[in-house]
Amino acid sequence: MPRTTNKQLALLCERAYAEHTYEAGGVEVLHSGNILAFRGTTFDGADILKDLRGYPWYDKRLGWCHKGFLRGAQAIWPILRDVLWDLPPQWLTGHSKGGAEATLIAALMIADKGMRSPAGLVTFGSPRVGRKKLIKIVRAIPMSLRYVNGNDPVPSHPWEIWGYDHVPGILRLKGGNDWDMHDHRIADYIGNV
Repeated sequence: MPRTTNKQLALLCERAYAEHTYEAGGVEVLHSGNILAFRGTTFDGADILKDLRGYPWYDKRLGWCHKGFLRGAQAIWPILRDVLWDLPPQWLTGHSKGGAEATLIAALMIADKGMRSPAGLVTFGSPRVGRKKLIKIVRAIPMSLRYVNGNDPVPSHPWEIWGYDHVPGILRLKGGNDWDMHDHRIADYIGNV
């Protein structure tokens, strides 16, 4: 398969807002070729509530994570595990909430014995999702990038008071005003990647 660019991954994240291949627990995933693109937050109450459930929740494989994102990842994991079991390594990507869920699924792929590790993880405007154990697991992914556009405020949440951190590999994109939600739009990420 030809090399996929990060712009193509961002475009798939945008497409994931309109269509999906798998769905469970409020998580929608578009599977295209060797890429899983996780849909970000929409303006429905369930998505916003999931985003706000930022208090720590424990998973024995991943450690302490953002409860809303973790519960969504746990809901869709049985479906994705069955799908991914016999496939070659897949790329995972997502925008906003989708980036957080892609991170958790990538970590579950590593933590679940017998699964193939992801080929890579590329997120756009992802919030913080977990603590040290999760970050340590994600460091095992061969290629991990986290894009932050301008002054997108979402990657600064939830606040560090919960002890959450980001996965390594940040790439800052140009653009933006001071703390501006416009910097968070997937269209702006696509334009700046």
